[in-house]
Amino acid sequence: MKAGFHQDYPATPERLWEVFGQPDYPHRKYRAQGITAYDVRRFEVSPEHISLDLERTLSVPLNRIPHFAQRFVHPEQTLHYVSHWHRNAAGLADFDLDIIANGLPVKIRGKGELRQTADNSSRLSIEFDVQVHVPLLGGKIEKMLASFIEKSFRDDHAFTLQYLSEAGQAHAT
Repeated sequence: MKAGFHQDYPATPERLWEVFGQPDYPHRKYRAQGITAYDVRRFEVSPEHISLDLERTLSVPLNRIPHFAQRFVHPEQTLHYVSHWHRNAAGLADFDLDIIANGLPVKIRGKGELRQTADNSSRLSIEFDVQVHVPLLGGKIEKMLASFIEKSFRDDHAFTLQYLSEAGQAHAT
């Protein structure tokens, strides 16, 4: 199942590259979202690349999972996120993201781009391919996972907007 969405930012791609490349950014983002069980395994930043390899343990409240999918979900699920960002000479960025749900018949792959849309604004566009290899129920589970992914990215977006706002206030003083 394919799922895609866009997020707009009041910042240039260069400014967002600075934000995404801050060593505290992933830690602050996850803490702000109430996520405490995570491990940043690798975080590498250069002018052309940002790579993040992160593992997090997600507590899954089974009462929020549709009954048909509960037998495939564990109360604690380990997710492994691997993302690679690449910036070209014009400052535009493309990225890919793999989300591996350990022990589940799920494959989630995302591809996206960050482009400037005006003098001081940018748009992040991402498309996910969610595949669940469970006979008869795969499509329903894919739709459920796609909605969880979109919510997670909305939370990331809200955090980044707040981060940009706070950083702007810090520069103004």
